[in-house]
Amino acid sequence: MMAVAVIGTCLLLVPAVGGTWRALAELRLPFDLPILTLFLIQGFLRGRLLGARSDFGQWTVFAWACVCFALLLMVAFSWRRAGSSVLVLGLSSNLAVVLLNAGMPYVYTSDGVHSTASAFYHAANLGTRLVVLGDVLPDPSGQYLLSVGDLLLCIGAVTMVVAASVEKLDPVHR
Repeated sequence: MMAVAVIGTCLLLVPAVGGTWRALAELRLPFDLPILTLFLIQGFLRGRLLGARSDFGQWTVFAWACVCFALLLMVAFSWRRAGSSVLVLGLSSNLAVVLLNAGMPYVYTSDGVHSTASAFYHAANLGTRLVVLGDVLPDPSGQYLLSVGDLLLCIGAVTMVVAASVEKLDPVHR
């Protein structure tokens, strides 16, 4: 669901800010494909990739944390790109809450929306640390809960794509 929201937002914002699809298509940065691949893998491990359900038992959280840490390093190395600092904050937030709780805690909302319990997700309780960074915010569709880190990841991804679509002019043409 988040991926659809990010893609839809980018489709609306790229032309709105004067960006071109040609500039976006010509973008050639060394980390783009690995970053995209790692985002897809971590989405699969969380069970949030187009309804995919992965459950590798106790290894799910470990595998997700390794992928998330590699993703964090790659994004941090591209710190000059617009949106990368927001992505780093989102990844760090999610990584901290997952490592401290051995999974992503979620809370039930008043209308009954909650994440599905699995090896990665578990209900928050009195012993849960940093519960405010867990999945506590209902998404607009009402089907999922999002974390603060998830929202920062969406904002950072949209910022990166939209900024990459704006052509850089030579100083002579300004």
